[in-house]
Amino acid sequence: MPGMFIRSAPFLPSVGQFKRETRLPVIHAAAIRDVATARHAIRANLVDLVGMTRAHIADPHIVNKVMRGEEDRIRPCVGASYCLYKKVHCIHNPASGHETTVSHIIDRTETPKRVVVVGGGPGGMEAARVAAERGHSVTLFEAGARLGGQVLVAASASDRK
Repeated sequence: MPGMFIRSAPFLPSVGQFKRETRLPVIHAAAIRDVATARHAIRANLVDLVGMTRAHIADPHIVNKVMRGEEDRIRPCVGASYCLYKKVHCIHNPASGHETTVSHIIDRTETPKRVVVVGGGPGGMEAARVAAERGHSVTLFEAGARLGGQVLVAASASDRK
């Protein structure tokens, strides 16, 4: 399973070449993390079926969002490989692996309030997103010039661009 240091869908050209040499259905599931890449792989006849395990961990509603034309609302898999540890986790989706206590479905409140979130790191942005999805009026404060917190630090490594 390719980690974060490997480009998206690194084996797709080789798999496409393999498919041209066989009449069997070909399924490919290594680092195809987004719908656009999956769609390309199928339209280009490189594969017959795409497995997107990590994309489904990041957003278990990915198929429904595609069917509803809401691709812009899909929570992306960024290949951070946090999901590769002993339990299912996702750096971008704290509900993954915790479905018994944290729902992927957010209910709207009947009494919206004003919510202030201080800190635009991953936790602060998730708190702001959930509050807004619930119908609250949210203000997010971040001291830095960009949102992202420690993810910006991690992404600044040359191998993680």
